[in-house]
This record gives sequence, structure tokens and C-alpha cells, in this order.
Amino acid sequence: MIKLIDNVLQSTASILLLLLLSRFIIYSSNNLFNTHISWFYLEKLPYSFVVVTVLFIICTVFHSVIEENVQKEKNR
Repeated sequence: MIKLIDNVLQSTASILLLLLLSRFIIYSSNNLFNTHISWFYLEKLPYSFVVVTVLFIICTVFHSVIEENVQKEKNR
């Protein structure tokens, strides 16, 4: 059960990281090349960047906590 939760958290963190990186790439290309590419439908949601960033941090923290607990149990 813990392994499943760990895998879900890791997958969710990976997806959120891809969203953050794609947002950065799109905004950088818009500024650099003066294009008008939008960031999917997430631009229409208020505070979407903050929400995605907070969810990413929460997922990575919980993933690391679970990973540390599993390592402690293995060392016993």
C-alpha cells in the first residue's frame, strides 16, 4: 500500500514538474521570439502557477518522507 502511494506521489510530482517546465519554456519563447503561445487552458484559471507549484512541493515532500520511512524500516 505504501509502495502504491509512493508511486502515485512520484508520478504526480513528475507530471507537475512537466507542467512547470512547459510553462517556463512557453513564456521564455514568447519573450524571446515575440510569439503568442498560450499555456494550455491553465492560463484561464486564476493562480494556476501557484497551485501547480504548491502541489509539486507537497508531492515531493511527501514522497521523500515516505522514502525515508521505508529506508529506516529496511535498516532495522
